[in-house]
Amino acid sequence: MKPRIAVLHGLFQMRTSLSVPRIFASFDRALRESFDVETLPANFHARSEAERASCLRGLFERCDAAIVPGVVSRRLLFEVFRALPRESFPFLYVPMGELPRGAPLLRNVFTHLGPRDTLLVSCDADRRIALRLADSCRARARVVPLGVDCDIFRPASSDARASVRRELGLQAGDVAMIYTGRVCAEKNVHGAIALFHELAPRHPELHLIVVGPPRDELFQEFGTRTHHIGARLRRQVSTQPATAARVHFIAKSTPERVASLCGAADLFVNLTLNHDENFGLSAVEAMGCGLAVVGTYWGGQQDTIDDGVTGHHVATWSSETGIRYDAWQAARAAESLIASPALRRRMGRKGRARALALFSMEALAVNLRAAVDESLARRLGDTHNRLSRLGRAFHAAFSRAATADDRPLVRNARIGMIPSYDDDARLALYRSHIAPYTSGEAPVPARDEDVLFLRSPFLRVKRGGIVVCDDPLWPFEAELDDPLTARVLTDLTKERFLSMGTLRARVGTSKAALAKELRELCSLGVLGVSVARAPRVASRPASRDLRAARPSARTQEAPSARGSAHRGEDPGRGRRQVTA
Repeated sequence: MKPRIAVLHGLFQMRTSLSVPRIFASFDRALRESFDVETLPANFHARSEAERASCLRGLFERCDAAIVPGVVSRRLLFEVFRALPRESFPFLYVPMGELPRGAPLLRNVFTHLGPRDTLLVSCDADRRIALRLADSCRARARVVPLGVDCDIFRPASSDARASVRRELGLQAGDVAMIYTGRVCAEKNVHGAIALFHELAPRHPELHLIVVGPPRDELFQEFGTRTHHIGARLRRQVSTQPATAARVHFIAKSTPERVASLCGAADLFVNLTLNHDENFGLSAVEAMGCGLAVVGTYWGGQQDTIDDGVTGHHVATWSSETGIRYDAWQAARAAESLIASPALRRRMGRKGRARALALFSMEALAVNLRAAVDESLARRLGDTHNRLSRLGRAFHAAFSRAATADDRPLVRNARIGMIPSYDDDARLALYRSHIAPYTSGEAPVPARDEDVLFLRSPFLRVKRGGIVVCDDPLWPFEAELDDPLTARVLTDLTKERFLSMGTLRARVGTSKAALAKELRELCSLGVLGVSVARAPRVASRPASRDLRAARPSARTQEAPSARGSAHRGEDPGRGRRQVTA
C-alpha cells in the first residue's frame, strides 16, 4: 500500500510569485507517481479557525507525512504546527525563497522542528544558508531541485523554429538572445539590455527578445520599488535608436509559447540578482529547449548551469551599495556564443541532457520519493534545535523587540514582519548571511590588464562631485570630493570598460595611488573589476582592444571565497546618501 502524503499547496493565497503555483503543481504531479496524495479542500480559507484546525487534524490523521510550502502567513503556519501529531509525524517544509530573505517564517517555527522533519531546499546555496543559521537542528536540510516539463521545453523542429523567427522578423543569419521570466527590477532585465547595447554595435545580426509580464514589485527589505518598469525598460532601449528595432518585448506568454520562443532563439541570458533566486526555472527551461545559457553565479543558478559545459557563469559579489555582477565577463561570455554557432549547438545539446538528467519531472519524482522515504524511515533522536551565533544575532537584530526604533521591520501581508536592512549593523549581518549566494569576495584592482567598469549603466557624475545612480534595483547617491575620482568616473561614463593600464595612462598618476582610489570605489560599489582580464595587445589603445578582442569560449572561473551583499535605500527618497 502506498504511503499517503498531505500536500498543503492550498495554504497560500494568490499574492505569491507567478512560479509558486507552477512549482507546487509539479510537486503534486511528481508525488502522485509514488504516493497517494491528499490536498486541502478548495474552501479551506473561507472556514473559521476552529474548522480549519479540525480539517488539518483530520487530514494529518489520514496521512503518513505532510509537505508544506513556505509561502503562507505566519498565522496559518502556526495553525499547521498546532494540528500536527508530533513528534513522529514527518513534516517536509519547502521554504521556497525565504532563506536568502532571512528565513522570517523558519526562524519563528525553528524550535518546533522535530527529528523526522526535513527542509526541502531547491539549491545548495539555500542548504548552506540553513546550516549557517543553526549549530544543530533536529530537522535535516535536503536539496531537491525543482522540475520542468521537458516534453514542453524541448528543441523546436526546423519548421517551427523558422515560423516563429519569421513572426519576429528575424533573418536567416540573425542571432537571437532571449530572456524569459518576470520582468522586474530584481531580475536585472535592465542589465540584459545593457549587455545588448554593448554587443549590438559590433554584431548587427544580434537581436534581444524579452519575454514576460512587467511587474512593479516592492523590494521591501531595502525600501525600494520600481514604478512602471515596462516603460522604463523601453526608455532604456530608446537611448540607442540605431539598435532599438532589434529589441522585442513580448509580455503575454504560456509555457508552450515560451518554449516556442526559446526554440526560435540562439542563446539564453539571465543576469538575475533576484533576492530569492533559489532555483531559476527559466534558465532550466531554456536548457531543456537546447539553448546555451549565460547566467549570474547567484543562488540556484550556481547548480543549474555547468560553467563551460552548458553555458557560462557570470561572477557576483556584494558591496556597500548592493549586489554586483561582472558585466565584462558577461559580455565576453555572450560574445563567444554569438561568434560560434558550433559552440552554441554543443552547449545546447549538453544543456538539454543536463535538464533531462537532473531537472526533469522524472528526476523530481525520484528526488521527492527519496526525501519522503528518508523522513519516514528516520529514527527519533535527542538532538536539540540550537541557532548558531550568526542565527542568534540575526534573530535578535530582526525580531519585533529589536526594532522599536524609527525603522521597524517591513510589514508583509503574507508572512508578517520581514527584515529591513536599513543600518550598518543589520547590513553586516545580512552580508554574512547571504554569502553562499555569491561567487565570493569582490576582485580588487591590482594589474594593468584588470578590466574596470561602472557597476551600472545608469550612473552619472554631476557637478560638485555628486555621483547619482538611478539603477532600477540599487539606486544611490554618493558625494565624492577627490578630483582623481571625478576623472576616473568621467572616463568610465564615456567607455564602460577600461583596463587599469589605460586608465592610469589617461589620468597620469602612479599605479599605487590609482589602485588605492579604485579600491575605495569598488568597495562603495561604484566600480567593478572583472575576474576575466583584458587581452595583452601593445600596439593599440587598450580601450579599443577591449571592444575588439575575441573572447575565449570559456570565461575565467569566479573566485571561490566568502561573499557579502547589499545596501539599502531610503524609501522616502528612493536612494541612499553615501559619502565616499
